[in-house]
Amino acid sequence: MFEINPNLEIKKEELLGTTIFVAEDFYEKPDEVFDLLYNREIPYWKIDEKPTTNGVYYEDRRTTEYNYSLKKVYEFLKGLCGQTYYQPEIVTNVTKFYKDDYNDWKNCIWWPHRDSGYNGIIFFSDECGTNLYSPDYEKDSVKLSHEHKHPWIKKGEYTVLKTLEPKFNKLVFFDGLKFPHGMDVSSDRYFGDEYRYNQVFFFDNPKIADVTTDVLNQHRDQLTAEFFGDLETAAERVDLGEFVDIEETFYNELPPYAFGNEE
Repeated sequence: MFEINPNLEIKKEELLGTTIFVAEDFYEKPDEVFDLLYNREIPYWKIDEKPTTNGVYYEDRRTTEYNYSLKKVYEFLKGLCGQTYYQPEIVTNVTKFYKDDYNDWKNCIWWPHRDSGYNGIIFFSDECGTNLYSPDYEKDSVKLSHEHKHPWIKKGEYTVLKTLEPKFNKLVFFDGLKFPHGMDVSSDRYFGDEYRYNQVFFFDNPKIADVTTDVLNQHRDQLTAEFFGDLETAAERVDLGEFVDIEETFYNELPPYAFGNEE
């Protein structure tokens, strides 16, 4: 299981000083992998976080479980990016939307976020890939709330640099810490009974603490005001040591040891 195609061809593209890796036909037996990953009951993701719109306007489901058989895939990806990982594990994204005005995909983009390092995505669907956005901070574009509270962001608040197009059994591998990124909901394909499926891999940039500190320091006043409500209140409550709370919120999915949080 999880055998990599022995004839795999890796293509590379440079974007703002980082390398994007792309490989079609990644798994040797993708149908078997699909059956293992998705022919099961897949729980709602972060359903205990309140308030939540998950299960109300859409279904965002995820499997996260240790699986040693994936070690060879993680080691292969580690060789490409030079970053480390927490453990070999199955992580899936399974998503569909309900037909409701809330899901205004024509005028909004879906929850841009950053992760802790390189991200690998293997698509098991052939529509709605992944957008990479400009890493430049834009006014009001960062919403310091969990992903299922206000996942839709008005178009124009982020600048799309590149769309990674999906194809069944296609790998894309990019710097998810440098680039805010999110699902490219570019059609109503998954606004019915059909789910969008992919498998994901998370790696950890060894300099993540320095990177997050630099970004947050650049926009300290605005981020603090958004987090605590206003600058006057923030000035009374915040010192440098408390910015770890903002980092956890801002960067969403950090390894368990990064800032003391657990997924």
